[in-house]
Amino acid sequence: WGGKGLNIIPILPFGKVKASTTTFSWSKPAGINTYQLVISNDGNIIHSVSTRDTFVQINLKSLNLSIDKKYQWKVTTTGDSPINSNELEFAIGSEKDRIAALSNLNTSKLAKSSKNSALKGLIEAIALEKENWFYDAQQTYARTQKKHANSMVDIMYAAFWKRYGFNRLALKAARG
Repeated sequence: WGGKGLNIIPILPFGKVKASTTTFSWSKPAGINTYQLVISNDGNIIHSVSTRDTFVQINLKSLNLSIDKKYQWKVTTTGDSPINSNELEFAIGSEKDRIAALSNLNTSKLAKSSKNSALKGLIEAIALEKENWFYDAQQTYARTQKKHANSMVDIMYAAFWKRYGFNRLALKAARG
């Protein structure tokens, strides 16, 4: 995705995330760039890292971020004419809240009665998304799509991206 235009669009994470290794990803503007990812809170830089890729994995646990506190991240190209992304916001969610978000899996008649693991994956992704665990929801949609050649999974995954304005990623997901 990307390689055209003069914009950087942050993709993930947003919403609640676990205090674990998380992949921050964004679109690629035209040209070869080096990127600076900055995580901040109320304008105070908490972490900064450079990369030549359009993603970077960061162990959020090692940053000692507080549960339920809001953090922002953005990406800037380095060089003579820097390009800046807008900011995305995320918060470290508690494991208790994540388990609560997934509690519907244990009480859903559909999930309990179905032997269809694709359906169970979709129900899990929907439950996570409903409670703002967007990064985990995306990971679950992607994992479910990879395991199952199923047009319903493709449609649901595409709808996830579409809801958040990522039309190119929605088209890619719809194609399986």
